[in-house]
Amino acid sequence: MRQYVCAMPGVNSHTILNKWVESLICGELLLVEEYGLQAYNDFMLELAMMHTGVVEYKDLGISERRHAQVTEFYQMADGARPAKVVRDKPDLYEYWQNIPDNSLAVIKVHGIMRSTSAASTRGVDMIERDLFEAYDKDKVAGIVLEIHSGGGESAAGFRLADAVAARNKPVLAFTHVAGSAAYLVASRADEIMMPEGSRVGGIGAFVSIDKRLLQEHAENFLDIYDPASTDKNYEFREAKTGNYKPLEKSLEILATEFRKSVTKYRPLTGDDEYTKKTLAGAMFPPREAKQRGLADLSGNINDAIARTWTLAKRKKKMS
Repeated sequence: MRQYVCAMPGVNSHTILNKWVESLICGELLLVEEYGLQAYNDFMLELAMMHTGVVEYKDLGISERRHAQVTEFYQMADGARPAKVVRDKPDLYEYWQNIPDNSLAVIKVHGIMRSTSAASTRGVDMIERDLFEAYDKDKVAGIVLEIHSGGGESAAGFRLADAVAARNKPVLAFTHVAGSAAYLVASRADEIMMPEGSRVGGIGAFVSIDKRLLQEHAENFLDIYDPASTDKNYEFREAKTGNYKPLEKSLEILATEFRKSVTKYRPLTGDDEYTKKTLAGAMFPPREAKQRGLADLSGNINDAIARTWTLAKRKKKMS
């Protein structure tokens, strides 16, 4: 979904405390709305707690959050449970060094997907780097892409999806939540496995604009363009006049690209009407997602690692 959230629903311009907050909530996103609102509310709550002195910045656990998103490695022995490759925290950022043979990398896509890293989340730039590092390492037999995200920047979603499609070894998407841009990424994997209570989907497009913000901008800001820049910010300029057709057209183009990608990479089931509902933006639990062709398997993280090991052995036999 594409969302212009310069003021999310129920949020007026006075809540934009500074440029850092503004940069967080404004932009072109492929994002499930409820997930984006929750992330926004969490961010604002932390700001409020720091502002009132309830917590200090050092107590927010930023480094711990980043640590939790770092790639992990597991080894498999036939008939045994996955065994985690234990590493000391001081060696955390050397985690690609000295990994054992036949390792399985668990690369995490958590939180709002952005092209570059934020304070407590790794951006797609770092996740992409880890993917290609895993592709290059002979000791990595396969990859589990663990996804818990409602989406994020549209550019970040397509960038990471292309990185998954460029794989030279098995990639399995293990999805707690994979909505919108995050599902776009998952759809490029060899298989999608969903644990109990998970949801995937969010395929479609919408725009959410606070009309009070448009009115305030129209009344208090003067935008001056050079005469040749007739198409610059065209959709926004037209929206200020009450003409939303250019935005709708832009959304239609993006949604069509999104749906074509999912249709190409996923074996969707049913007739045209059933498929149309699959691609209409809903989020689906495991059983229905599998029925519609949006997912392949059910299981927990150990099952995901074991399945990736099976895919890796199968690929090795075929090569």
